[in-house]
Amino acid sequence: MRTMFKYLTILAWVMTTTVCSVAQSTSGRIEGSVSNEQGEPLEYVTVLLRQPQDSVLITGVITNATGQYSFESVAPGQYILTLTFVGYQKQSIPIELQGGASIYTVPAAILKEDARVLGEVVVHAQKPLVEQDGGKLILNVQNSIIAAGGSAAELLERAPGVSIDQNNQISVNGKTGVNIMIDGKPTYLPPAELATLLRSMNANNIATIEVISNPSARYDASGNAGVINIKLKKNTLEGFNGSITAGAGHGRYGKANGSINLNYRTKKWNHFLNYGYTYNKRFADVYTDRVTLRNNGDPVYYTQQLDRIQKLPSHTWQGGSEWQWNSQNSIAMITSGSYNERTTDNNSFTQIKSARGNEADSTFILTNEQRYRWYNVSSSIGYKHLFSRTGSEFTIDVDYSNYKFKLNDNFAIQQFEQTDILKKQYNILSDQPSSFNIYTARMDYVHRLNKQTSLETGIKFSYVNTINEIVFTNNQSGQFETDLTRSTNFDYTEKVGAGYVTLKTKWLGFDTQVGLRAEQTHYEGFSRGTQLSIERDYFRVFPNVSLNHSAWENYQFGFSYSYRIDRPAYNDLYPYVFYFDPFASQKGNPALLPQFTHNFQFSQTIAKDFAINLGYSTSSQYIAFVILLKEDRVSEYAIKKNFDTFQNYYLTVSAPISINKHWTINSNINLFYNRFNTQLLDEVYKIGKFSGIVTLTQTITLPWDLTGEITTVYNAPNMLGLFETSALGSVNVGLQKKVFDKKGSLRLNVTDIFYTNRVTYGVSYPGLDAHFYNYPETRVIRLNFTYNIGKTGQAMRKHNGQDEERKRVGIN
Repeated sequence: MRTMFKYLTILAWVMTTTVCSVAQSTSGRIEGSVSNEQGEPLEYVTVLLRQPQDSVLITGVITNATGQYSFESVAPGQYILTLTFVGYQKQSIPIELQGGASIYTVPAAILKEDARVLGEVVVHAQKPLVEQDGGKLILNVQNSIIAAGGSAAELLERAPGVSIDQNNQISVNGKTGVNIMIDGKPTYLPPAELATLLRSMNANNIATIEVISNPSARYDASGNAGVINIKLKKNTLEGFNGSITAGAGHGRYGKANGSINLNYRTKKWNHFLNYGYTYNKRFADVYTDRVTLRNNGDPVYYTQQLDRIQKLPSHTWQGGSEWQWNSQNSIAMITSGSYNERTTDNNSFTQIKSARGNEADSTFILTNEQRYRWYNVSSSIGYKHLFSRTGSEFTIDVDYSNYKFKLNDNFAIQQFEQTDILKKQYNILSDQPSSFNIYTARMDYVHRLNKQTSLETGIKFSYVNTINEIVFTNNQSGQFETDLTRSTNFDYTEKVGAGYVTLKTKWLGFDTQVGLRAEQTHYEGFSRGTQLSIERDYFRVFPNVSLNHSAWENYQFGFSYSYRIDRPAYNDLYPYVFYFDPFASQKGNPALLPQFTHNFQFSQTIAKDFAINLGYSTSSQYIAFVILLKEDRVSEYAIKKNFDTFQNYYLTVSAPISINKHWTINSNINLFYNRFNTQLLDEVYKIGKFSGIVTLTQTITLPWDLTGEITTVYNAPNMLGLFETSALGSVNVGLQKKVFDKKGSLRLNVTDIFYTNRVTYGVSYPGLDAHFYNYPETRVIRLNFTYNIGKTGQAMRKHNGQDEERKRVGIN
């Protein structure tokens, strides 16, 4: 660990020295103005700064309300300015910035109207629901009618190629192990706590969801299946802007939601505040059918019916300020948090039989009143400096997050002989508080060597500490006493130090990116109750390569490779038993090792929209759940173990189809083949399964300013470890109506119309044959109203009419 920190210190010194030397180079300022033939200033004109030799784009800006524009920190040399605006003729202006000149004023540009434009030009601000941007799939949630009133977890379940299994594990293209980020910040939470966070996030506050299959070395190396980045809404218009949303819904029970997004932007300051509230009362019916064999070979038949009702009120907020005191320096301060509750009433009826047709040998009636509360507060501060050499920048980010969870159970258990003879009744109480403190700091530097080559480097350190105090009591002896077999405590600390370097250049006609990331991991945990301690320390290097080539205008292809790691979640290492009922529990595994994965992908893009990706990955020490039986051969427990190998082959096809100008379809087909190899209970398992996910999203423009949306999702039967899931899917529809001069909108949506999004799965190996059926409340009708505050209408339409140019110059 000390060696890694020494390397990071040296790298930090090298970066700081380079930053200081680059900062000393001279630069100048280019400024000018744009107007029409009547002398009126033109706002939102795209002004691009290009190299004169080959017209390579350097950077770009948009004119302000007075038609003014400027480029800061430009190195001396010759350039070409290109001015474009919808409805006007394109104009190019050659300029030369002399060495030593601080300001170059471009003669006022006058754009002429394009005679080929007939009538009024209407530019729509709407982005497509699904975009393919290189190796990144973007889901524009803010444009989705069906998303209104839902949660982040529900959005992910409908994202192309993404699924969430019964253990809250998120998969992409059939692979588990996804690094979930919010606004570019890793969450660092275990799957159960992460699922809790995502279910509490109001979808009304989410702008986009990005799915990155093969991220660069700048990202953490964790994530076998890549990165999912959830980006929250942030307004980019000047002045005071925002939106207010209120809605209600109903499935079997009522739901409600509301959110407010406010933003105030000036030339140097930007302040924003987002708040969201959701209330969700829902149900789930869960059935279990299990056959086990005793040591003498006699079967035991176990059935359970569980009825669950939950109430989930949730408050989330985010606020911050960004200050750009000059053209080169800016600082951002952001804080966010949430407070959530989950009240659960569980009622289960369990029977144990020696033969299916016989009367039950034992019957258990269990009720559990559970209360789960959690809150978190996160703060971050970031500094950014732009150098005089265009494309060079230096950033520092420091983040802190605190999560607190408190779980309380009150189990009431009745045991009957046969069906009506009470044998025993008792209570089990639990008090399970836990907390996470997460500290991260990172420093990144991008240096542009020339117009085709840039070098990126950075360092990062993360520190995670979690404390758990688990106390169970029961009254089986007639009075409540501490249950020493279930009570425990566990303190865990994890430190990860990382450094990376990435070279981007042009090589043999390919846009080439070569990166190398090194990570040193040290974690240790200790349980005072069991006097058990764990400690590991390991160093790994993670290379990645990306090659992309434009064979001709409408055809691009590329290849990427990355080596990645998935560390065990903190609670997967805890040496305690998570109690569900007398016959089902989950254990931690302190011996669990990280998994390592090699990812390969070949991609093709045809006509800029039709994308085909072919990929392969192989993992060692693959982490997956297994179910094992206790000594009584009736009770079971789930535990994560390391499989020997896991292989994944996948093919993804993304094809937007325009039926006509009123009807478009975004079709995404994800086909994959998973193969597992492991040894369990003296048996060798080599299991393969072909599966896939199909997502079709249709957007239909209707009369009377109505817009319709239909999203259909189908998940084919799949295999995850030794668990085999059955097919499931959903059909979701939405209708939107613009009101109040298009400042407001009404959104009506219905999710899972045919109630087919039901999770059923099973596991079978010698001595155990189990099947589980989970029927949650997924069919819900919601009505939401949104009203936009501030600048909208024509100004916003013109602003977004330059979306393509803004994307190319990096303004979006």
